[in-house]
Amino acid sequence: MAQSSQSPTRSVLGSLVLIAAVIGVGAAAFAYTAGWLSPQRLTPDKMVDALTPATGEPLGHRRNHAKGICFTGVFEANGAGSALSHAQVFTRGQYPVLGRFNLGTADPNAADATVRVRGMGLQISTPDGQEWRSAMIDPPIFPVSTPQAFYELLIASASKDPDAMKKFAAAHP
Repeated sequence: MAQSSQSPTRSVLGSLVLIAAVIGVGAAAFAYTAGWLSPQRLTPDKMVDALTPATGEPLGHRRNHAKGICFTGVFEANGAGSALSHAQVFTRGQYPVLGRFNLGTADPNAADATVRVRGMGLQISTPDGQEWRSAMIDPPIFPVSTPQAFYELLIASASKDPDAMKKFAAAHP
């Protein structure tokens, strides 16, 4: 009968090293996704904080698109979408809609005529529990093409530095 060339102590030690490596990789992945290893990385929290107006957080309101009005209604599907998708919302029928028209401002009391960006959000529900959501805005232009550039625009526009927007524009022609 052949004996194992590994000692029991070496086998246990190898297993413990493997377990520690798996836990270490998991912890590192968690730390990376939380932004702890790259504090300069753009995170959802940083983006939301950048949307806070200079006057402070609008208590009881959203940080952007704060002024709006909600509505309910019915989406009447004619069934033509069934050729493109098996989703229930495209079959002929009526489905309840919850929506909101809004203005792109953090000021819930802004005059409608002073805000250039308008938006609409829709949620269509089907009897099988599906929710179809859509959000749209109509800016005359959108000056940036990435979330990082949008964040930098928000920071520049909130800056007390009189040249902040000039610097932003020079960096994003």
